[in-house]
Amino acid sequence: MKNRKIMFVSPQQVETVEENFIPETLAGQEVLVQLIYSLISPGTELAMLSGKEDWAKLPVCPGYSSVSKVVEVGKGVKEYVPGDIVFHYGNHSEYQVVPINHVFLKVPEHLDLKWVPFTRMATVAFTSVRVSNIEIVIL
Repeated sequence: MKNRKIMFVSPQQVETVEENFIPETLAGQEVLVQLIYSLISPGTELAMLSGKEDWAKLPVCPGYSSVSKVVEVGKGVKEYVPGDIVFHYGNHSEYQVVPINHVFLKVPEHLDLKWVPFTRMATVAFTSVRVSNIEIVIL
């Protein structure tokens, strides 16, 4: 199948790549998804694009959060079926293989799908509360 994706190929150089995508046999807890919407993170992805981040070696297909349609499921996947709409942390790639044992959730029906990737922003805000020593003091 044809796959289109965004690639950071070198510092400050971005390309749209079209390739033949032939997924290997899915592992037991993996799914193949087709991207519907993805969200960028200006801070995270500009840091990646600088080429100075050890955790994002160039070339790399960036990504932050995505809403996708399940295309195929691994043999051990019981809770998802092809056609399900899911939220996950994904790349800016039309097709990708994603493990379901990380952030991978069915999207409730009747939600406007273009807003679903913003769920990641709520997790960022909540993480700051979770890892801090924040307290409520009642006087």
